[in-house]
Formats: sequence, C-alpha cells, structure tokens
Amino acid sequence: MESFNGGAHTGHSSDDRLLQGEYTVDVFDFIRQAWELFRQDPGKYIGFSLILFVVYLIEQIFGVLLDPEKYGGAYQYHSPEMYPAMALVLIVISVVLSLLTIPLNVGFSIVGFKQMSDQKPDFSDFFHGYRYWTSLIASALVQGVIVFIVLFVVAIVAVFIREFARNTFLHDIATLFVLLMLLLFLVSLIYITVIYIFSQMLIIDRRLGFWQAMELSRKVVSKQWFSVFGLVFIVGLLNILGALAFIVGLLITVPVSNLALAVAYRDIFGLQSSDW
Repeated sequence: MESFNGGAHTGHSSDDRLLQGEYTVDVFDFIRQAWELFRQDPGKYIGFSLILFVVYLIEQIFGVLLDPEKYGGAYQYHSPEMYPAMALVLIVISVVLSLLTIPLNVGFSIVGFKQMSDQKPDFSDFFHGYRYWTSLIASALVQGVIVFIVLFVVAIVAVFIREFARNTFLHDIATLFVLLMLLLFLVSLIYITVIYIFSQMLIIDRRLGFWQAMELSRKVVSKQWFSVFGLVFIVGLLNILGALAFIVGLLITVPVSNLALAVAYRDIFGLQSSDW
C-alpha cells in the first residue's frame, strides 16, 4: 500500500510561511493521490456516498412538500387553514435535517486523514464529524450569513438602479446593470466558497474554534486564491462529469473530489492530529 504520510505530523509548513503564501497547489497530483486513497477501500466510500445521497434526497422531499402551489404534496389532503402549521412543521424538520447533515460532509476528510496517517479506518469514522458538531454548524451558519448579507446588498443596489433608471435615459441599460450585479453576487459567492474551503478541516484537525478556522483558511487561501480556485473548479467539474454519467458516477467522483481537498489540506497545512 502506498504511503500517504508525506506531510502528516511534520509541521512542514509553519503558519508564518503559509500566511506568506509559501505553499504549492498541484491540482492533478492531489487528484491522483485522492484516487489512490479511494482505490484502497472503494466499498466504504461508495457506501457512505449512498448514505449521503439518501439524506439529501430526504431533504429534497421536504423541500417539495413545502411548495403546495407547485407540487401539492402533503397539503393536497388538508384544508387551507392547516397550511401555516404544516409549513412550520416542515420548515423545522427541513432545518434540522440540514443541520444534521453538515457534520457528515467532513466524513470523507476524516477517513482520508486516517489513511494518509497509515491508519486503518472503520466505517464508523465517517460519522466522527459529530464530535465537532457545534463548531462545524457555527462555521456553516456564519458563512451562510455572510452570503446572505452579500446577496442582500447586491439585491438592494440592483433594485435601486432599476428604479432610478426607470424614468431616466438609463432605462435601456438598466437591465444590463442588474445583470452585472447578479454577476457580482456570483463572483462573491465563488470567492467566499474558496477562501473558506479548508475551515471545516481546520476544525476537525487542529480543533480550532469556528472563527479561528475560518480566519486561518481565509488568510492562507487569499495568498494563492486563484490556485486554490483552480482546485475547487476541477473537483467541481469532476462531479459534473460524474452526474452526467447517469448520476452513478457521483458515487466515485464525490469521494474522490472530497479526498482531493483533504490531500490538499494535508500538503498545505500538514496534519497536526492523529485522531479525528
């Protein structure tokens, strides 16, 4: 079995060096190593991927039930007076399910870390993200709030521009301004996703609080943002190809793409723990 312990527990990149951007992002080498990790135990990875798909499917079902006008769903057999109460129940269930799934997202990283440290992972290791539930949830919520604030500001500016231009000579190009604002939001969303890409792994490996993890990820990634963006783009493209392969391909590409990010974390930050 190929050893993946190259950067683990060595402190090969101090935080000072990382904050200066002194690290290398080799996207295709990360993916190669991720594929080797997957090949070592494909059954576990595919099994966990199936569990994730079932969980996400359940979330989507509740999303359908929340739209009575479009889908009918659970509303069609009840009187309109019951809609608010049913909607509240479904919203609560949907939010709870979303919160419960966040720790599952680090399952691939945890198992990958164990493999890279020459440990033999058990299937139960995929669920060890619940050990860090509070920090992982807080990180996800804060990032969601940041995205919401950006969206709110962009929406307000877009509405202002359209209203201002309605009765002026700018009327004909108002739509262009609105489209540019939407593009700005999309760029902002991508930027936020990339700078915080390692925050969850910093939480489970270094046991950092959510804000410290987010800040360290932001400061390090911002030094080589385009390189890390290239990694995120390629793994995203990998999953698109997996989806095109009759969805079944996602059972392979989802684990491999997550493992590629875990390998990148190991190579950039180094693994500081031995138990995740």
